[in-house]
Amino acid sequence: MATIPAKWRAGLIGLARAAGVNADRLDRLTNWMSPGACPAKE
Repeated sequence: MATIPAKWRAGLIGLARAAGVNADRLDRLTNWMSPGACPAKE
């Protein structure tokens, strides 16, 4: 069974969270530019 080292796993989790934050920012920017075009999660 293969495992990801703890430092790598923490780094990957950080990258995934940063990608999610970036996607939320882009959703808010899109909604600000043209309201209702891309509804963001409440």
